[in-house]
Amino acid sequence: TFGETTEVVDGAVIAQWLTTDESMNVIYNEGGVAKYVSDLAAKYDTYKTKRTFTSGNGNTVTVSGGNYGWRMDQKTEIEALKASISNKEVITKEPAYLQTAATHNSPDWGGTYVEVDLTNQYVYLFVDGALIKSAPCVTGKPSTGCATPQGSYYIKFKSMNVTLRGPKQEDGTYEWESPVTFWMPFNGSIGLHDASWQYAFGDPNGYLYAGSKGCVNLQYAMAQTIYNSVPSGTPVICHY
Repeated sequence: TFGETTEVVDGAVIAQWLTTDESMNVIYNEGGVAKYVSDLAAKYDTYKTKRTFTSGNGNTVTVSGGNYGWRMDQKTEIEALKASISNKEVITKEPAYLQTAATHNSPDWGGTYVEVDLTNQYVYLFVDGALIKSAPCVTGKPSTGCATPQGSYYIKFKSMNVTLRGPKQEDGTYEWESPVTFWMPFNGSIGLHDASWQYAFGDPNGYLYAGSKGCVNLQYAMAQTIYNSVPSGTPVICHY
């Protein structure tokens, strides 16, 4: 099962994986099972695929990249399917996954997510399909190679009262240090956080001259609302 969609592995399908040798002995083609599972993954996986959705500003946008989405565990599923066939099992099941998403519908992140509009420098928080709060943001500065990348990600974890630091220097100090109250990383060292020092909120071009090292700078109230409204694992959608 893939949400409300099903794929049936019945005799007609299994027969395609059976052949006979010159002595009419039945030979089981395990490669056929592997290809079948691979084809299912190609059909249903959404990991690193393009999605089209309606932005918080009402526009239809397309986003690609990132690491969010369904990703089938093909190796495990191949062995499970072979075992079920050998044991003559009649079952209904979900495939094994390396990574899951909120829903099999499109878009697969469901109704609770954080949207970062990189073009208009705005952030939207949706919970169960309802817009809870929106506010301006400032993202990474392109001219220094720190532009915030687009893609579908998810909040790795949440922490409070964290000091973000740049590269460590020879004297033991750090290139820069930025204390934040709300820290929500979603793409490596890139995350959502409050930025009390940021002066360019509200200017759609502010990231060009006052952009971050890649993080999404938020006003305190917006960062606090996101932190208190959604758990770790919540999708973060960055798009142009």
